[in-house]
Amino acid sequence: MIWFGGGPLRDMGDAATALGRRVKSLRKLRSLSVADLAAGLSVSEEWVRRIEAGTGRPSLETIEALADQLGVPISELFERTDSEFDSKILRVDVAGLSGTERDWLERLVRLAIDHPAGGVQRDDE
Repeated sequence: MIWFGGGPLRDMGDAATALGRRVKSLRKLRSLSVADLAAGLSVSEEWVRRIEAGTGRPSLETIEALADQLGVPISELFERTDSEFDSKILRVDVAGLSGTERDWLERLVRLAIDHPAGGVQRDDE
């Protein structure tokens, strides 16, 4: 069994699928189109789509280039996150909040990022 980002994977197909999901999520978080990422990698858009779909098997050189284009260390491409989201959705959802509410929400999100689940002890424990 292979371990990937804190969880077991059954085979390399699972690893490719997980990598593809992570690449797609990071690309969207950075507001990059498939065409933008493909151009930065000097590969075809179809190849990026295959990687994101988990059907492509990128070389180590391509993985290094992906990390570089997405502005993350290679290890981050292999981290599993349980709640990746598109930041544009968050922007739309908070549009009606007051400045104070937005500040509070930003502090809460930063706390959640800095102390993932299990990382903060509650007072009642």
